[in-house]
Amino acid sequence: MKTLPCVYVIVRHNGKILTLYQREKHRQSWFLPGDIMNCRERLVDAIPRVVSQTTRLSIDGDVRLAYVSCVDIHGRAPCRLVAFVFEVNVRDGMLTVDDSALMKCDAAFVDVEDAIERAKGLPSNPAGEPLFRYLNGDVPPGLIWEAVIHNEPDAENLRRAA
Repeated sequence: MKTLPCVYVIVRHNGKILTLYQREKHRQSWFLPGDIMNCRERLVDAIPRVVSQTTRLSIDGDVRLAYVSCVDIHGRAPCRLVAFVFEVNVRDGMLTVDDSALMKCDAAFVDVEDAIERAKGLPSNPAGEPLFRYLNGDVPPGLIWEAVIHNEPDAENLRRAA
């Protein structure tokens, strides 16, 4: 089974959390900045890359592991999605979304309560539950979440959802 290592980032600024919102023809969804890691890329390098290429923001050096989510996907193209979710603070920069990378996307810093509500509505429960529980303070940092999906999910939503 192929393993896809991904990095997602909870970006905080002035007590709020950055969320990205994508509008498509048939659905709308929100997600955290994130991406599949490049070949031989180190986590320490992927975190600022993901934030800066998506939003043009710079982060400070205080990077904290929030949780790790491992999802085994069984279907036509079985794989294991391993999402490393980190928490960072904004150092500087103006919030600008690179629409070439994220089609029809908006970004905003929202209150933690709003971010929790958005996490509850994620299309993939294996992605939504860890984020909801972490933001809600129900679990300590560093937990490893595991899940198995037996149907063929929308891979694009899973990529965004961690």
